[in-house]
Amino acid sequence: MEFKGTKGEWSVSESGNPTFNKCVVGEDGGSVCFVTNWSDSEENAKLIASAPELLEALVQLKASYEELVDSGDCGSWNPRTDECIVDAKKAIEKAL
Repeated sequence: MEFKGTKGEWSVSESGNPTFNKCVVGEDGGSVCFVTNWSDSEENAKLIASAPELLEALVQLKASYEELVDSGDCGSWNPRTDECIVDAKKAIEKAL
């Protein structure tokens, strides 16, 4: 599976709109989304803007985990039953 959303790094900027005070923008300057003017809009916008990097980090961690399991050097780790890797796979599938 491949990420089909806006590629590249995302950042937060002011939207200039009274209803949406924050805007998450892609690397090309295009709007990814607007965040409603709530008291925690800055924090929400920062979390949304970090999504591509979080997804990439999670994909890399999953691959490293599975590589370690395949090497036979990780005791009883099991990528089909270990809660952390099962949750990681679900999150990756949801994002992609």
